[in-house]
Amino acid sequence: MMLIRLLIGLRRASSPVDDAAILQLMARHTKALALHITPPIAWCKHVVVPTVVGVLRPTILLPITFTTGMTPRQIEAILTH
Repeated sequence: MMLIRLLIGLRRASSPVDDAAILQLMARHTKALALHITPPIAWCKHVVVPTVVGVLRPTILLPITFTTGMTPRQIEAILTH
């Protein structure tokens, strides 16, 4: 029960990614993998590594430090992984 509470708290403490380049890249990979739904991507200050939260509606949480420390190409490699 505590794990579920933690995961919900992480999702609520995040803010959606609004960078068009990252969103286009995620849409492209979603299409290449033949996924029906593109998982949302959000910035979260409470994580230090990229994390997927949720089973029915997964959300990809990226550390807020990625906004300044990584190039779009590096973020693409992480999302592809």
